[in-house]
Amino acid sequence: MSKPKKIAVLGGGLSSMTAIYSLLQDPDWKVKYDITVYQLGWRIGGKGASGVNAKVGHRIEEHGLHLWMGFYENAFRMMRKVYEDCGRQKNAPLATFEQAFKPQPYMIFQEHVGDSWIDWKMNFPPLPGKVGKGPLPSVEDLFKDVFDFFIKRLEEHIKENEIKEKPGTHSFVDDHFGHFTQWLKDFIHKSEKKFEDEFVSKSVKLSKIILEALISVESHKQGHVNHIVEMIDKLKGIIWDLIGNLVQENNFARRFWDLTDFGTAMLSGMIKDKVLIVKDNRLVLNFDIINDHDFCDWLISHGSDPKYTSEYVYVKSMYDGPFAFINGNVNKANAEAGTMMRILLRMGFTCKENVVWRMQAGMGDTIFAPIYEQLTEKYNVKFKFFQPARNIILSEDKKSIDAIEIGNQITLKEEDKYYPLIDSKGLQCWPSEPIYSYIDDNEAKYLQENNINLESAWADWKDRSTYTITKGKDFDEVIIGASIA
Repeated sequence: MSKPKKIAVLGGGLSSMTAIYSLLQDPDWKVKYDITVYQLGWRIGGKGASGVNAKVGHRIEEHGLHLWMGFYENAFRMMRKVYEDCGRQKNAPLATFEQAFKPQPYMIFQEHVGDSWIDWKMNFPPLPGKVGKGPLPSVEDLFKDVFDFFIKRLEEHIKENEIKEKPGTHSFVDDHFGHFTQWLKDFIHKSEKKFEDEFVSKSVKLSKIILEALISVESHKQGHVNHIVEMIDKLKGIIWDLIGNLVQENNFARRFWDLTDFGTAMLSGMIKDKVLIVKDNRLVLNFDIINDHDFCDWLISHGSDPKYTSEYVYVKSMYDGPFAFINGNVNKANAEAGTMMRILLRMGFTCKENVVWRMQAGMGDTIFAPIYEQLTEKYNVKFKFFQPARNIILSEDKKSIDAIEIGNQITLKEEDKYYPLIDSKGLQCWPSEPIYSYIDDNEAKYLQENNINLESAWADWKDRSTYTITKGKDFDEVIIGASIA
């Protein structure tokens, strides 16, 4: 029988933990894998790390606000499995997945209007499905949901302002799009017949016609995408005629116009730049093709109003949320257009149950503590705390890793003996500082007296020693979970 493959994992953030946990779902994991994690400092979690401060009421100290969104399909699927496998007692804190994650049914955004800031509370209705379970919608269903949302907002405005349009003797399409090719005119006429008995405004009718054309594989294959863009531009003009005079004074009208300006630019850009294409006779989305553009710049290039685009909450949140500013300078916003589009569409139209989920303890204790317990107790994964990778030595051809230099940040009283979790109200949690009782007394005293942060690259502290692990002896493969830097 062959020996298990030795895998060295550098860093214990969510990517590393996900990779390890996925590998260990193999039924033959015992004979296939021997995994060791080398970790800077006293805890895993990376940007999601948190700790409880035992000196100050066991308060949670985090790197930032930690929420998960309802479209984190893979992450929630994994955490469901983690909590099922943990088998915690029913009366234990966070005994189940449902106790660990609770939906937050709203978010509050701040809008800068004129010289004032105003609150915009967005309430999220309950959504179908189960978070972490089930497939994603098709491209066609995704666009149906997008247009359904848009049309409902539009119909709210039409109803509120009693806007109606009686059917005329001429077709709306003939009046405005008589120059279209015959195939597309016939296609749109068939779509229009679905709405001819409705007392709807031109904007609602045209929105539904655009959707019909947008999700038709044949309309794309026939090369009619430019006509779809023309209809989108026409729709934007009609909506401005409907609400333009209210935009400056009415919150609903302003927000709906922002949505229209953003949505029409998004759709036009996806068509013109071939984000939405036909492949193997079905519609697919290729967001990566526009990732060489900044998100805001891309929207403006496809017709979004530069006066409002960067301040529109849907757009602004895509920069503020991930801190997408060069060197932290808020005047140098920069985010990949394709990545941001993917996030917005996933967040808006693929969430299940709820859009936002709050963890019921620190992120470290809701996510990384149960993962750590599972990996060590069930799968025999070894964790080397206070032992970060300091240098990677490549092979002669630069195509693989031959050796890794590992630092020993501190001296443990007993080699490799360090249990990182503490009890906080019955829950196993990461502490906000090392557990000094495991560390050499003199070093522990110096670290505490000088407030040395062993997770900081700027700490006034040098490794006590270094050692080298080599390919073929200590590892066969490497998972690099630390940052490239």
